[in-house]
Amino acid sequence: MASPGWPPGSAPTSRRWSSGSRRTSAVEGKSWSRCSCRRPHGFGVSSADAYAWWDERAATGPDPGALIAAAEAGNDELLGSALYNDLQGPVAARHPEIAEAVAAFADVGARGAVMSGSGPTVVALCSFASAQDVADAVPGSFVVDAPPRPPTPATIDPDPSGVV
Repeated sequence: MASPGWPPGSAPTSRRWSSGSRRTSAVEGKSWSRCSCRRPHGFGVSSADAYAWWDERAATGPDPGALIAAAEAGNDELLGSALYNDLQGPVAARHPEIAEAVAAFADVGARGAVMSGSGPTVVALCSFASAQDVADAVPGSFVVDAPPRPPTPATIDPDPSGVV
């Protein structure tokens, strides 16, 4: 299912992380939250520019071990606090809307927020219960389930006719 702002098949996922050439998938079957996303309008960021800006003051973030451990444990609180993107600082220095969106998500209760890829999309990790409220509080945001919520168990209609 396509998400607003992304071509079909390219919506963000909250189950894969990469650090350099190492990509890690979280353990399947864990509980996951929803993401509220904000795509600042009016500008784009090319990967070439983002990496060139990073090259000016190359620095890497924390070891992704805490992020991976939180994902494997299904700990959304710790996962949110471990979100990091090496490109976010250099891109946000040139486009303050990035840092403003991250701060806005934090201010309204997201478990964590981070710029996606080379930007300008910002993704916030939220509980299923709060995701819509978080998205409503940050202009231009919308909700994406990642991965989709488990289906609600079927119920049997108490009507003896058998018609459901």
